[in-house]
Amino acid sequence: MKNIQKKYRELPPEELLRIICQVADRQKAQDLLVLDVRGLASFADYFVLMSGTSTRHVQGLADVIDGEIGSKRMKSGDTEGLIDGNWVLLDYNDIVVHIFYHESRRYYDLEGLWHDAPRLDPLTLPAPPEDTALAKPGKKRATSRKTAVADELDAAETRKSSVTTAKKAARAIKIAASKSKSAEAKKASIIAKKKVGSKKASGSTKKAGGMRRPAAPTKKRTGTATKKTGTGRK
Repeated sequence: MKNIQKKYRELPPEELLRIICQVADRQKAQDLLVLDVRGLASFADYFVLMSGTSTRHVQGLADVIDGEIGSKRMKSGDTEGLIDGNWVLLDYNDIVVHIFYHESRRYYDLEGLWHDAPRLDPLTLPAPPEDTALAKPGKKRATSRKTAVADELDAAETRKSSVTTAKKAARAIKIAASKSKSAEAKKASIIAKKKVGSKKASGSTKKAGGMRRPAAPTKKRTGTATKKTGTGRK
């Protein structure tokens, strides 16, 4: 958890949330969204989600937001995800800020993971309740925030693993279907060839059966011509 500047420590979470969203909007954060996780998460009241157009933009958003809210200069060693710039996590006690590279945001899909949480428009955030506005921050939550955030990351990794497994299964089914289709085509080709061969053989038999039998050779009659001689009557 990061330390908050003294001027912001007495503010209710809703006011601090408003300031964070205003800073992010000025820095051209994309798809800015607030999730109200009160009653759903024990380690925070609000999630602020935003996207950067590049890893450098993500790092710049994190630097400006933490420079406004945090009491110490941000370091990569104590800031989750700052080095690679794909998913930076800033923990301000009741508010957890998630800054994603836009492709990583679609991949991990925190909105889907926390689909039960109400969505709030960052530009029209509700005013803090009166009792909260005057109350000082209480003791830290009993649940370890570091563990809770780690659990959230684990859930996202599990989702990633499930997607990978599903893709592998789909690929295996596709390969099996392709092999089956190839085998069926080969079988059909063999059957077709057999039918063609059978038709040729049948046609040859019919042709042979329909041929006219050659006529038997005729015997030539041979004999000596007998001359009839007659005796003339006197």
